[in-house]
Amino acid sequence: MRIGIVGSGPAGLTAAISLKRKYPDSEVTIFEYMPKLGKKLLASGNGKGNVSNTNMSVEYYNTPLVKDIIKMDVVGFLNSCGILTKIDREGRIYPYNEQAATVVECLNLELYELGIKVVKEKVVGLGTNYLTTFFDSYAFDKIIIASGGKSQEFLGSDGSMYRAIEGLGHTITNLKPALCPIKTKEDFSDIQGLRCKVSARAYNGDEYYEDKGELLFKEDGISGIIVFQISSIFARSTMGSITFDFFPDMSEDELTNIIKSLKQDRYIDVALMGIINRKLLNHILGDTRGKFLKEFDASNLAYKLKNYKIECSKNYEFVQSQITVGGVSLIEVKESLESRIVPNYYFIGEVLDVDGLSGGYNIHFAIASALWVAKNI
Repeated sequence: MRIGIVGSGPAGLTAAISLKRKYPDSEVTIFEYMPKLGKKLLASGNGKGNVSNTNMSVEYYNTPLVKDIIKMDVVGFLNSCGILTKIDREGRIYPYNEQAATVVECLNLELYELGIKVVKEKVVGLGTNYLTTFFDSYAFDKIIIASGGKSQEFLGSDGSMYRAIEGLGHTITNLKPALCPIKTKEDFSDIQGLRCKVSARAYNGDEYYEDKGELLFKEDGISGIIVFQISSIFARSTMGSITFDFFPDMSEDELTNIIKSLKQDRYIDVALMGIINRKLLNHILGDTRGKFLKEFDASNLAYKLKNYKIECSKNYEFVQSQITVGGVSLIEVKESLESRIVPNYYFIGEVLDVDGLSGGYNIHFAIASALWVAKNI
């Protein structure tokens, strides 16, 4: 059996290894035009390689159709490739040495030892039982598309395969950048670079999301893990607003009493500098120069610090995003992830209209979907 795989991300590498192990006499070929395999995997988890999460559930994905796929033993597969894993306090799973490069190296070693062929050519066309590059045409019995989305083109995901997939008769749903910073209607140039721990409540029509995490102010928007999560929710429908609480570990009444206990005859930014960044306070309240703490109502001040609302305008572009929302329509693939339109074609990973929140969910799905397809071929 001849198997062609387009893309060398976690999905493509896993599919190649799993199928070659299952069918040792098969001819498995990976097509990758980037100089190195697994470049996007190298950048995952800030280079630490967040490959999965112990808290695995369909609620972290945009569709319940992944419920059986995500049950595949991702950690077991990684262990079989010599990759020991560990779990952090939030349940995120990393390679034991916290180096994504090690994951890529171990997978590459498996490719070499199994005799999997790698063709360093860009696939530009797809046929019923073949694919074409700029240089040649290659026939296969099974073709697996693991080309990723449009996010971070410099790592190999340029979205060019979508056009070829449409040529097969498939529908590509609306593509949007996600897990990325969000542009806001408010200018934050006066506090850009400022980081703080917050809780956030995001509103988007009937949609509602609440979480805690780090917020980073940019000149024209906001960033941080908590913002990345919200960007995915907004990308799936429309933009909305976010309300931040800069004192998530205390109630409004508790914060009010703390403010009342401070020296009231000090300038407000000086009086509060022990509990909140002075630049941030001035941004929230406006120009406070020459104003004393006693001039402000403590309960109203506490409310503002715990209910700071920001209106969002759009997500940052694909180049700054970690994942792509949208992709091959799930209506057009079978439960096995085989195409309903062209037999012997399979789609895995981010190229599908499947996306998860930050925390290892997207790499988990990429690997799990590859294991799922290998199981069903």
